[in-house]
Amino acid sequence: VEFVGQVSHELKTPLTNIRMYAEMLEEQLAAEPQQRNYLGVIINESQRLSRLIGNVLNFSRTPTLQLREVDVDALVRRTLDNFLPGFSARGIAVASRLEAGRAVTTDHDMLEQILNNLLSNVEKYAAEGKRVAVSTGIDGGQLALRVRDYGPGIPASERRRIFEPFYRVQESRDRGSGGHGLGLSIAATAVRRHGGDIRASNAPDGGLVVEISLPSAPA
Repeated sequence: VEFVGQVSHELKTPLTNIRMYAEMLEEQLAAEPQQRNYLGVIINESQRLSRLIGNVLNFSRTPTLQLREVDVDALVRRTLDNFLPGFSARGIAVASRLEAGRAVTTDHDMLEQILNNLLSNVEKYAAEGKRVAVSTGIDGGQLALRVRDYGPGIPASERRRIFEPFYRVQESRDRGSGGHGLGLSIAATAVRRHGGDIRASNAPDGGLVVEISLPSAPA
């Protein structure tokens, strides 16, 4: 009951913003720059709502793999593009090095959800670092996906629990950061469903690094 109440509240916020900005856009159709700004907010909040709903649905069911040919680098580019308005609003610069170089057989939607959740965590917990770096590659027959932020990182004593459902690092709880500890749990479940591995570590110069490896049979 607590979970449903919390998620319902979080879903309500982007919906309120969508409605408010849509009404403002309707009242000021003649203002071209404002139109673009309002539309950007509507699109960004709609995408955020879709990600939240996707997390709820994925948490409530056992994921089933739907394997098909996926251009991983193109998928990552599109996903980053979806996050750019939110990142820009928070002053987060994006760097990417996409070197998978070929399509692989994997579950497109699950891979997109994994990346969505990792990038959402950067927005929620590491925006103060002002940077995020995403890379892809093929390493030893495995697809490697790496997301690195420049935020506070995670204490070693808590790192082993961050993939548990509903677990939130103490510092994020103290700061009142959004989220309910589902994103990394859902990402880890999807990775393991693929027969892959997910790891998190603190970078030597600060920030959290999440590394994922998945089987990369050519499509």
